[in-house]
Amino acid sequence: MWSLLKYVWNHPLNAHGKLAALWRVARWQLAARLMPGLIELPFVHGTSLFAMRGMTGATGNWYCGLHEVHEMGFVLHLLRAGDHFWTWGRMWAATPCWQAGRLVRA
Repeated sequence: MWSLLKYVWNHPLNAHGKLAALWRVARWQLAARLMPGLIELPFVHGTSLFAMRGMTGATGNWYCGLHEVHEMGFVLHLLRAGDHFWTWGRMWAATPCWQAGRLVRA
């Protein structure tokens, strides 16, 4: 738990919202233990993430905005309306979620 709190506290996108990020961690930790199954988490640009206990990538994005800030930030600034973005693999992906929300609003 200390490593999670340290990660969230030191994440660059939480620089001006450290307490709010820690509050998201506390809310998730409580909700994930009380509510079985998928839980809807408000995300960016009017989108939502659905996560359940053990989905550290999804919850990391909810705690910090962009879990992998450099890689995801690059994609965020690279894509424009009309571009196609493909992702594949067995892991869920937040990148298409926030990209879709951003491009629809553009």
